[in-house]
Amino acid sequence: MKPITVPKKLVKYIHIARDLNREEGGDVYHHPTENGLVKKCIDLSCKKPLTRVHTSSNKPKSGSSERWLEAYIIQLAKLSDNYKKPFKLVDKEHNLVDQAEMSCCFLYSQLKFGKTEDDGARPLDCLLYEPSTSHLIILELKATRKERGKAIGELEYYAKKVYQDKDELAEIFGYSGGVKAVEGYIVWPGNDKFNNKTPLDFGGWGLIGYSDPYGIITNGSLVKPWDQFKDYKNKLTIDFTMYRRSGGYQV
Repeated sequence: MKPITVPKKLVKYIHIARDLNREEGGDVYHHPTENGLVKKCIDLSCKKPLTRVHTSSNKPKSGSSERWLEAYIIQLAKLSDNYKKPFKLVDKEHNLVDQAEMSCCFLYSQLKFGKTEDDGARPLDCLLYEPSTSHLIILELKATRKERGKAIGELEYYAKKVYQDKDELAEIFGYSGGVKAVEGYIVWPGNDKFNNKTPLDFGGWGLIGYSDPYGIITNGSLVKPWDQFKDYKNKLTIDFTMYRRSGGYQV
């Protein structure tokens, strides 16, 4: 039997955080760590969400479009009966691969893998579960299309780690049927030239592009989306388009 590698303290706080998030009414995400829970901001008018919940007097001075995108995805999950039901990441209209919806349950934000001899601690952006396929889904979020090589390397690293613990993770999050495979997706500003027919190498990983009618993407980069969110009275909607389906990771 494979030894358990997810720390018991983390498992405890994952369960506590799940219950708190399902009852949370504000723009707060309860983030589980080995040392306890951290209340994080997921307010989309904030220029750097997924930092500790703050007041008007200690708001983050710097901004992060990637953190904002991550908070947007968490908000999608929150809007689906406070994480209790799968949320629709890609609908049939925007799936250019197989005309199927991609509906997932949100599991974890910033799942951190410890420091090794080769590099420092590395946090995985978003970990999801797709009930229709029994697959774990890794999202590597990017604010620009200039980091393809880096994104591929990150997915290769994370998929190996997640695959090693896939059955344990399924049990922790209550999916008794287990996990059949692990998929990985680069999620970056959409562009029609990166469709399924374009011979651009993504290392076998999937590609999801995001777009909107409000102009948050400029020259291939996500630029200050929190400003547009405030300008459009909190009604900013992003479309996610699947250009390529990921191959299931195997070892």
